[in-house]
Amino acid sequence: MSASMTKPWIDLTPAALAEIPVGTGVYEIRDAGGEVLDIGYAGAREPFGLRSAIQRVSAELAGQSGVGLQIRYEQHVQYRSRHIELVLSHRAHQDGRVPDRVAAREPAVHGRLAVGSQSRTGGQLRVAAE
Repeated sequence: MSASMTKPWIDLTPAALAEIPVGTGVYEIRDAGGEVLDIGYAGAREPFGLRSAIQRVSAELAGQSGVGLQIRYEQHVQYRSRHIELVLSHRAHQDGRVPDRVAAREPAVHGRLAVGSQSRTGGQLRVAAE
């Protein structure tokens, strides 16, 4: 499995929102220009899992960035670990930057991924302490 999410982006429409599962997992939301606005997760305390988390966040973002939001998500029982992996992967591929919403969220995600390093992982991404 890749450290980055590889699922295709889909336009966030009412029909697409209705198809989102109600389980735990992770998601990414981007604007029409391709800028990732949020990398988040829906945990066990989210009333309707991914569906309600994405609905809530997209409603907050709609006022800031207008229409044209796109999403992708993965159902995952280890959502916190996968969320950290996605944030670190994004940071590694974006010159150390993460979306503002991710940077403002507590607790902060620390660490970094070494991209393409030769290690026990066979040259794959690996987590390194900061």
